[in-house]
Amino acid sequence: MAHVRMLSEISDAIGVTLSQREQAACDALTENLRALLLDPELSPKVIDRLFPPAHDDVKAEAEHRRLLGEALFERRRGYLRVFNETLQRERNDGEITLTRLEVDLWLHVLNDMRLMVATEMDICENGWFEDEALRGDRRMYGLAVLSALQEDLLRGVMSGE
Repeated sequence: MAHVRMLSEISDAIGVTLSQREQAACDALTENLRALLLDPELSPKVIDRLFPPAHDDVKAEAEHRRLLGEALFERRRGYLRVFNETLQRERNDGEITLTRLEVDLWLHVLNDMRLMVATEMDICENGWFEDEALRGDRRMYGLAVLSALQEDLLRGVMSGE
């Protein structure tokens, strides 16, 4: 699995090393999320999970989405763009160096991708990794990579504080 480490106690930089398979999974999932953010009709169910309703009232929610909808999508697309740029960044001995701000952005995007995959797989609760019915689903690997990377980044951040 991915390797995450603090690069020094002085800087807030974190190094991330991904295998080729992990990189390919992140690349594919980044593209899937990008396509969805450009065309929300591809999966309204995922969009509703990424952007939960802000109002119980249907009319108020429709107005909220009309006013803020595109700005919210554009912000998420911007996060995804930066995530992809850092993912493709030139590496030092195979390691991607991320600033603390980039780590925060990665955590946000990784969470969005996890929500996307979990929603597509109809996963609604913890314990999904042990679910026998999901074992043969090819998306399990991507979800496992995203989950482990998110956990490792959080550990890396916590160890540097």
